[in-house]
This record gives sequence, C-alpha cells and structure tokens, in this order.
Amino acid sequence: MTAELSALGRAALAYAEMGWPVLPCKARGKEPLTPHGHLEATTDPRVIEAWWRRWPDANVGLSCRAAGLVVPDVDKHGDVDGEVTLAALIEKLGPLPPTLEARTGGGGRHLVYPDPGGKLVAKLGPGVDVKSEGYILVAPSVHPSGGEYAWIGGPEGDGVDDLPELPPAWVEAMRKPPQSPRVETHRPCGPFEGDGTA
Repeated sequence: MTAELSALGRAALAYAEMGWPVLPCKARGKEPLTPHGHLEATTDPRVIEAWWRRWPDANVGLSCRAAGLVVPDVDKHGDVDGEVTLAALIEKLGPLPPTLEARTGGGGRHLVYPDPGGKLVAKLGPGVDVKSEGYILVAPSVHPSGGEYAWIGGPEGDGVDDLPELPPAWVEAMRKPPQSPRVETHRPCGPFEGDGTA
C-alpha cells in the first residue's frame, strides 16, 4: 500500500501522477539504482512502489526530456560561481521569465522550463549546465553533502502545466550547432617515394 512507502517513495508517486517519469537513485547520492539509469524512468505506480519498497531511502531522480522539461542548473564549485555566469548570460541574452525553481542539495538552483526540443548543449558556461537528456534529483532527495533538495514555492502552486517558454535567444544559445558532414580525403594511389617503384 502507498501508506507503507517512505516519504521519498510517496514523493516519487506524486511526481508520477503529475506525468513526470522518475527513477530511484542511491541514498544521499546521484547514481541510479536501475541498470539503465534514466532510460528506465517511469510513471507506472506499480513499478515505483516496488522500487521504493526495495530502496526506501532512495533519492528521487526525474528524467528531464521524458518529462518534457529542460533545466538550467546553476551551481557553485570552488572558484566557479554559476550565478556570475548566469548574470552575464542574462546581460547578453535578455532576462529569463520567472518559473518553477528548486534549491539543490548542493546549494545551487534548478530552473524548470518546457523542453524546446532538439539537441541541446550540456553547458552554457562555467557553473551553468543544461539538463535535458539526463536527469536531476528532486525534493525531498538528499545531496551527498547532507543538504536537502527543495522546491521554492512547491510544484503544485506554480502551474506546472503553464510553465513559461524559454525566450528564443536562450533556445538558440542552448541549441547544438549542426555538424558539417565529414569529408574523407584519400591520397591517390601511385608510386611512393623511396619504395623502388618506377
């Protein structure tokens, strides 16, 4: 029964009811506990209940693209401050519309927007990653440092179905440039210098 699940398991079910596919991750860690990671994320309550009965303290991972989301991840590591990078990006690209936001267990921020589709870059600059193809941890998960992930305002109260679209300039900055077709060059067959052929 759902009542037997841990708080983390109940949260996982709540996300699934919102249409967000989830997966179990290592307790106080980020590594998936399933063999194929975020590719196994699901909204199936039977699977989710089985996972969190097996791993009651598992963190909750959210598969971004499967949920239709893209998440700029603003973080600080040592001398790299993502907030400084974000401010520079806003100066260049224009403001980001206010949206659903989370405080990460490591002290950073997740900004949640609808996925614009297509191939996206993994990083916009130092300390600002783009979470699209993979997954993020969501509340009430616990960071390896012991900090808890928490929604700022809570997902229910922020109109998850009405998240603002990313401005075009930001989408363009996130798009991976198309790769040019690789052109193979071949040396012509013929005599090679010094091989004794005439």
